[in-house]
Amino acid sequence: WFARSRELLNASRVGFALLTASVISWTMMGFIKTVLAMLATFLMILGASTHSKRIIGGVMGDYLGCTICLTELVILGVYAADLSRVQHVAASEGLMEALCPFITLAIVVALPWGYGHFIVGNIRRPPQEC
Repeated sequence: WFARSRELLNASRVGFALLTASVISWTMMGFIKTVLAMLATFLMILGASTHSKRIIGGVMGDYLGCTICLTELVILGVYAADLSRVQHVAASEGLMEALCPFITLAIVVALPWGYGHFIVGNIRRPPQEC
């Protein structure tokens, strides 16, 4: 069935899945969190696809599974975020004070990637045939 994956994953099915997920998320979590979750998902997909093409020359099952799990964690983090508190801190103490936890988290998450590029360098491996 893998050979037919391009037939099965067509624009109408992807559109239906996005519409269904958006409506359910909007109903349960509200418009802002839905938009943030969709943006986070898009950024995760963009980052994972760029990284996989550069490092391993494509997508493998384990890499795809890991990407799905990490994207689910990011979406759950967006849903769990207390945006009203962020707005309150931004209004009372300034925007940078409100964004400080998010910037710290981004730095901590990016450290292994940056360390890998520093130690190993920017390795570009050509895609390999299986």
